[in-house]
Amino acid sequence: MYGDEATKLAREAKRTIDHFPAYNDPLVRSITREIRHLHETCQDLIKTYQQDMQLTEREVQRRWHQQQNSSTSSSSTSDPNHTSLSMLDSSHHDTSLPPSTAAVAGSSRGAAQSNPLASSTRSHDSISSSTMSHLPLDAQIRQAVEPISNIFLTKYKVHFIPLQRNKRVLMAYHRQRLDKIKEIAWAYATLSEETRRKLSPDEITFYNEYERHKNKYTAEFGDVDLGLDMLFPPKEIFITVRVVKDCGDIVTDSGATLSLKKNSEHFVKRSDVERLITQGYLIHVA
Repeated sequence: MYGDEATKLAREAKRTIDHFPAYNDPLVRSITREIRHLHETCQDLIKTYQQDMQLTEREVQRRWHQQQNSSTSSSSTSDPNHTSLSMLDSSHHDTSLPPSTAAVAGSSRGAAQSNPLASSTRSHDSISSSTMSHLPLDAQIRQAVEPISNIFLTKYKVHFIPLQRNKRVLMAYHRQRLDKIKEIAWAYATLSEETRRKLSPDEITFYNEYERHKNKYTAEFGDVDLGLDMLFPPKEIFITVRVVKDCGDIVTDSGATLSLKKNSEHFVKRSDVERLITQGYLIHVA
């Protein structure tokens, strides 16, 4: 069913919002193929609809012109002093007509009485056609194309709605990954090999371009580290941190060596470990 692959990708993006998984290239390609198929189907539906509309309009115009011509010719040949047979009593039909004509008329009335359903259907069609003939040309065209438009809109929505949803899911998925790549670019000086294997070729190109612009921007501020994510000056110089991931030994600004092992806590100078907090190796306890 249309949209199933996009639903899988949306669920994956929701599950992996807190970490950075590998790029799901097969699923993205499958959704892209489905989008292309839906787009081509919508274009075919539009072409078919336009052709049906043109054919229907031409057919209605042709019938309308025929009705106008027939009504004009009948009015020009009619005699105002002539009394039609419909004005006479039904009893005079058989006596005034020749024997052969009376027999035909009698057989027609007998057939109508034996098949009242067919008679009523013909009378209904004649009433509908007569009602249709009294409508203006524009009204006849609108009445004729209305069923075609309803069928087209139903088919078009069935294909267009999943097409739009697939596009939104793809854009949301890639936007989430690009935001995570930007965070990695600010948190780490270089891209690790493990993270690089999770990126698609286009994402690697984006990271390189973003890193180039970031370095050009940060060079204007000298020694100020813009990647610390500090909007306000720190209230304390020394803080207590807990090690979440093993960091090994680091050298502080004062020249001392600090061994950061997992689950250990340290009371250190904030500027010495601010980068590790941003990268997720340490958490600020107090």
